[in-house]
Amino acid sequence: MFKNPLSKISLRNRFLIASFIIVFIVSLLVVLIIDFSLANRLKFELRERGVFIAKNISLESAHYISSNDTLYLQILAEHTKKLDKDIEYIFLLDAGGNVLVNTFGKTLPVEGAKSINILSSRQDYEIKEIFTEKGYVLDIAMPVSLESKEVIHVGMNENRIKNETKKVLRNVSVLALVVLLLVFVMVIIALDLIMKPVAKLIEAIKAVGEGKLERRVDIRSNDQIGGLASAFNDMIEMIEWHNDTQITVNSMLCLSLENTLFDEFLRRALNRILAIPWLFLESKGAIFLFENEPNVLTIRAQSGLSDSALAACEKIPLGKCLCGKAAETGKVQFSARIDSQHEIQYDAISPHGHYCVPIKYADKIIGVLTVFVEEGHRYSKKEEEALCAITDVLAGVIVRKQAEDALEEAFLELKAAQTQLVQAEKWQVVGRLASGIAHEVKNPLAVILTGVEYLTMLLNDDKEIMLTLGQMKNAVERADNIIRGILDFSRISKLDITVQELSSIVCNSLIFMENHFEKNHIEVATDLQKDIPNIEVDLNKIDQVFVNLFMNAVNAMPEGGTLLVRTYAKQLFDISEYAGVGRRAGDAFKIGDTVAVAEIEDTGTGIPEHVLDKLFEPFFTTRRTTGGTGLGLSISKNIIDMHGGAIYIENKKEGHGVKVTVVFKTLNKY
Repeated sequence: MFKNPLSKISLRNRFLIASFIIVFIVSLLVVLIIDFSLANRLKFELRERGVFIAKNISLESAHYISSNDTLYLQILAEHTKKLDKDIEYIFLLDAGGNVLVNTFGKTLPVEGAKSINILSSRQDYEIKEIFTEKGYVLDIAMPVSLESKEVIHVGMNENRIKNETKKVLRNVSVLALVVLLLVFVMVIIALDLIMKPVAKLIEAIKAVGEGKLERRVDIRSNDQIGGLASAFNDMIEMIEWHNDTQITVNSMLCLSLENTLFDEFLRRALNRILAIPWLFLESKGAIFLFENEPNVLTIRAQSGLSDSALAACEKIPLGKCLCGKAAETGKVQFSARIDSQHEIQYDAISPHGHYCVPIKYADKIIGVLTVFVEEGHRYSKKEEEALCAITDVLAGVIVRKQAEDALEEAFLELKAAQTQLVQAEKWQVVGRLASGIAHEVKNPLAVILTGVEYLTMLLNDDKEIMLTLGQMKNAVERADNIIRGILDFSRISKLDITVQELSSIVCNSLIFMENHFEKNHIEVATDLQKDIPNIEVDLNKIDQVFVNLFMNAVNAMPEGGTLLVRTYAKQLFDISEYAGVGRRAGDAFKIGDTVAVAEIEDTGTGIPEHVLDKLFEPFFTTRRTTGGTGLGLSISKNIIDMHGGAIYIENKKEGHGVKVTVVFKTLNKY
């Protein structure tokens, strides 16, 4: 097997050999570059000087050419040649190409002058390098004027610049040799000082290779080795940075694959960002997105912000404060403390600084990530790059999540539209039936009921007949109740709106139901909040809703039980609080709305889970055998919907029974 002959040479000697070769090659290259650069520079200077001289002669000779004063032209040429020792010759050609004056001497024959550098009619001047008995000459050919055809030729000798270049090259070569020897000696001395720190570096590199990223090299010298050690430590920190950043990015990608709500994903992603150990962040931050208002940032997730901060920063216009400026400019905004850039102020604001990072997707700003730093924190390019890398990934996930939500919303809207169409068809049928039933069924039922009551008075001695008549009376009254419910259902079209307070409405409905509660052994417990913001409702119809809900609760507890009724107001911050809460145009309630809530809980047997979705359908009832018509909840929901509110029915999570929640929008914030 072939062995590298250099393998037997020590690292120190290999370094010496390599250093000598490198310094020699570099020195040689420097000498060649200097030679080339100097020659080009001097040649360029010679050309520019020749062009300048030709222009001066052209300007001074124009008049004398027109007067055919060749004597003055000859004197001008010879005088100009004496002024610059690099001028080899000057000659002037007339329109026919004949030499009028010249200073050739023995350089060029006059007969060949006009052919050495032919000037095109469209050129300001022409430069050509020619060889003469005295060496290379730059010939500059220039027309006397734009109108004339006479041409001035000035020849600039290159011998001087070649001699100066050789002299400089000789001096530089000697200097390079001296530098080479000095460097070689210095390398020998430096090697002994380098080897020990290098050994430390090698040991640290091996440790890092084993995954020990906490390892650092303790070399504090101010020389290159100290710089190398510092660079090594910085590199390990950079590896840690990339590692932690990648872990955060991976965790966000994993979060995006989980079946979580969009706001929950944003909240958890924000917490992951704030938990990066080397980012000197406080545990405070927020994610803002552009939503329904195109030039307004809306806060969608936050961590550690006070209520006053949330209220002040809930919506930020484009270009206002640091967040708005980051969205407007598309650039990271940093501030080490609260200064004039903090346009939004609020009570009890604590000292802090900010990184505000725009969230970009395909060159479009979709939001801003804001993280807090301690007051006086110094800006770090590394921190900015990390946050930008994270927001780049976050932007893609946000767009995908929003697309998924939009698709889900479209599906739910389609499903809701289908359900509404079915319900509308049912209600149309009910409406058409109601008008006919009112005339065709209600009046005959009244006649039958009157006849049954009359027969009851006549035949009250016969028990069997009385039993049959009683059953007939109950059946007729049940049919009459169904017809009344149908008529009530079909008549709900207009509202008589007044300003009311929810707790007062509920209290009045409870008073109306006192006898029913007492008769059915129902214990009522209330928690009615005072000073709830007012709501706009039709008092009679809302009273009808609560009476119906209380009656359902009584019927659900035939053996008696406890009815808990509470009212309160709250501001909506989370879309998971109620169905229909969000930021979309079709949502019943918006994030930030203040709502008045009434909750009714019983201790009955509950409702089978498979029928919960059918409770609001007309004619659906779980009490068919006990006289239920299936219209009470349908009418109640119809009334609540007309008020822009919502009603939710669910089984209690703890214990037995049902919980009914009724939600209304309030006139002002809580």
